[in-house]
Amino acid sequence: MDGGFSAFQFDHAIFAGRDLESMSDQFAALGLAPEYGGVHANGVTHNAIVGFDDGSYLELLSTVEPDQTPPRRERLIGETAGPCGWAVRTTALETAAERLRSSGLSVEGPVAMERRTDDGELATWECAFLGDCVPGTRYPFLIADRTPRSRRVPSSDSVRGTELTGVHSVLLGVSDLEQAIAEYERYFDLESVTRWTDADLNLEVGTFEGSPVTITAPLPENEWLTERLDRFGALPWGFLLETTDFDRTAARIPLRRWPQPFPERAGWIDEEFGVSGRLGVIEGA
Repeated sequence: MDGGFSAFQFDHAIFAGRDLESMSDQFAALGLAPEYGGVHANGVTHNAIVGFDDGSYLELLSTVEPDQTPPRRERLIGETAGPCGWAVRTTALETAAERLRSSGLSVEGPVAMERRTDDGELATWECAFLGDCVPGTRYPFLIADRTPRSRRVPSSDSVRGTELTGVHSVLLGVSDLEQAIAEYERYFDLESVTRWTDADLNLEVGTFEGSPVTITAPLPENEWLTERLDRFGALPWGFLLETTDFDRTAARIPLRRWPQPFPERAGWIDEEFGVSGRLGVIEGA
């Protein structure tokens, strides 16, 4: 097993906010109604989940009470950052963590975690947090289930059996594109980077063949991502969901086409999530 993304599966994308109910309502209004996940073992945070057929999911993360201080993501939750993190799944967590350490990336863990589901079952898993940053921001964190995955990731009625099959990719915002590309090449064995400029969103963009991460940096005229980076640092600003039928998805969710140099059709849901956060759709091959 190597340490690149070929060793992992996209596990989940995180949206953070002060009010879980209002976040859930926003997604439900788009036909992406989440299932309540439960309270984490820390007693402070809880979540709701939009679970897709491919096993990936969207996690809506908040505190149980508004005045509570969450571990690790206090500012992201307190300021309703919206898209803020992502995780990749592995069946060999310790091996993957050691491989990443040997590449020069700091790794915390494995860290045991658990959550009591709404029906009383205990879901347990382990994580490894990468880099000196909030978990899942500049780099994904690693996750491995220790109880049946279905306990941690409920399937959602709102998307089960539909053309929306899972989370396709993450849009990572950084201030220095070339530095971030070099880090991902080194730590995750990525290659075949394609660089381009997105004139619609005023971004410099780097994509890697076969990877779920697209790295972006703001051009001088870009205000929304520059302000987001100044506020939170490097972290995801959006995610793309995969659809098998773009026209069908566009007929029920308001989408704005995204001009980009790929053969797939893609579009953004026409509203913001948190602080300049976005959620889009891309047609699978």
